[in-house]
Amino acid sequence: MKKLIALVLIAMLLLSGCQTNGGQGVMTDATDPTAVYEWMAGESPVMSQRMGIKRIGTQNTDYTIAPNGVYYIYKSMVQTGPISYSYVLYSDHGSDTVIKLCGRADCDHNNPDCNACIAEGNNIYYHEGYLYVVSGEGGYMEGWEGISAKLIRMDLDGSNHVTVFEMDQFVQELGYDFAKCDMMDSGACIFTAFEWVEEEAEPNEQSFSSTSVESYRYALDGSMEEPKPIESKGGAMYHCGDVFLWLMSGTQNGGYNGYDFSLGHWDMETDTVTYLTDHPGIAGFYGKEYGYYFRDGAVIRLNYETREEERLVETGLDGDYYVICFPDCLIVADQSSKPTDNQIYIYNWAYELVDTIKLPTFSGIPYDQSLIAETEDRLIFSDDLFTRVPKYYIEKSELGTGKAKVYSFKLPDLTAEFEYWEDQEWLNNG
Repeated sequence: MKKLIALVLIAMLLLSGCQTNGGQGVMTDATDPTAVYEWMAGESPVMSQRMGIKRIGTQNTDYTIAPNGVYYIYKSMVQTGPISYSYVLYSDHGSDTVIKLCGRADCDHNNPDCNACIAEGNNIYYHEGYLYVVSGEGGYMEGWEGISAKLIRMDLDGSNHVTVFEMDQFVQELGYDFAKCDMMDSGACIFTAFEWVEEEAEPNEQSFSSTSVESYRYALDGSMEEPKPIESKGGAMYHCGDVFLWLMSGTQNGGYNGYDFSLGHWDMETDTVTYLTDHPGIAGFYGKEYGYYFRDGAVIRLNYETREEERLVETGLDGDYYVICFPDCLIVADQSSKPTDNQIYIYNWAYELVDTIKLPTFSGIPYDQSLIAETEDRLIFSDDLFTRVPKYYIEKSELGTGKAKVYSFKLPDLTAEFEYWEDQEWLNNG
């Protein structure tokens, strides 16, 4: 308790200008060590870096953590035209208010010229004082003439949109059709070139599907003359801190429990993969030395070196659950679209049950997917799988006290739809 009080006093002195939520917990800089609450115990295998919930890079990154707060990509659809757009949203650490990231006095924040508006925006990432987003993914679609996928850099207040790299232009010069960003992390943008493949169709009709051709990485700071090809890419990527892992099809050194997957460590600079272990084929968290997942009512830890499975926690739960790992806790959440008890189960890294939190009813949304963001002081949830807009949060300071509850964010107006513009110059400016 003395340690907690000391940390509180230090944080108050150092961060007196930062916001808190009614005195609930300590708001700290996201680059500082994790705040310590009484329920924390055990040594975490998770890097302190705050990043993707499932830490699988091939999924879009809907949020990013910066020293000042949390940034989100809110995806919506223009109903009056073919163009999809996104808003960059922002909330201070400790605040319950989410805003559109635009400070212009002359802007109503409901138009394509708004600093917060990104044409077909996907993936958002904080790196060395800037935000990076990918715009224009989907420019290969009919009606999108004049728009293409590109890497955009902006200031933390949403201003100064700068095109760092033209992804579509690069792959089209190589003879491919379009590009999509796989992930942004560790100072790099990893993207894949695609081409259209004509398929059999009904008479007088055409049918096409896309297939990935080659993957590349490009430095976010624009320092590379051209992207470097990734020769060793396998399937899905896991990422934790400075560790990249490829989940690859096929086995090496025999199969593991009958599953046909293998896991390897990818060195981004040398583009080589070092085999780690055969993969059990179960979704979960996979770090540098261990994998964590749920099976047969227990939280399982897989030792890569020995291939041994250890049952860490006998949860008593029956069903399809997902293990979500964070630097200060691990969470067991229902994977079904119709959760049976509306609860998530929070454990510390001594594998002790800290709290059980009853969540609102999210229609058709598995609870493991409703958890969209995590900071040093909060767990953040959404009730919309498409837009991923932050709706609710839980204060970590309240966990284990018997008083933890679900709070609601105050959101900006997200209902406005602006008309499709014939003049698409704004699209090319991000």
